[in-house]
Amino acid sequence: MGMVAATALSVGSTVLGGIAQASAARQQAEVQRQQAEYAARQHEFNAERARVEADDISARAAEEERQLRNKAAQIRGAQRAAAGASGLNAGAGSSMDLLRETAHIEEQDTANLRFNAMRSRGGRIAEAQQSSWNAQATRIGGENAARATTNAGKAALWGSLLGGASMVGSKWDYLTGGSKKNSSSSGYAGPFGLSAIKRLG
Repeated sequence: MGMVAATALSVGSTVLGGIAQASAARQQAEVQRQQAEYAARQHEFNAERARVEADDISARAAEEERQLRNKAAQIRGAQRAAAGASGLNAGAGSSMDLLRETAHIEEQDTANLRFNAMRSRGGRIAEAQQSSWNAQATRIGGENAARATTNAGKAALWGSLLGGASMVGSKWDYLTGGSKKNSSSSGYAGPFGLSAIKRLG
């Protein structure tokens, strides 16, 4: 195999290797994007589920409060009936104190119910927000990783092209001008000789 053929084969192998690296990098970048998108959608699903749970907490709390107030109203009704049956005035004295105590307990229970619901709902809303942020960060991270992978592949391709060009250049220089340069460096001054150059100088 001649030197030119060997050089061409070596350059072709180098360039093909760079092309293969660039192609593999593009494929890997696409996989990274798909993986990031899948993870981001999982985060978005979690966010939506947390929002639904937050709304459900509010709905259940409202229903529990309705039932609590209905029960308290029934208790007050029974207390008034008991006071009337005993000949007591439900709007005064101990009967009135009992009704006030029942109303106070009702408001305490209602306040506790609302507080617990608010705390639970707030936790779900915070969870939803965090999941939304995670989805956004995952997409950005996946895109950055994919770009870095693609750029690395491009760099490998350009490196192979430059390496091939350098290889061709060095072989071409050797085949066409290397001997002349070596002769010049050893004192050869062309057809006029050193004395002619000195005279011209």
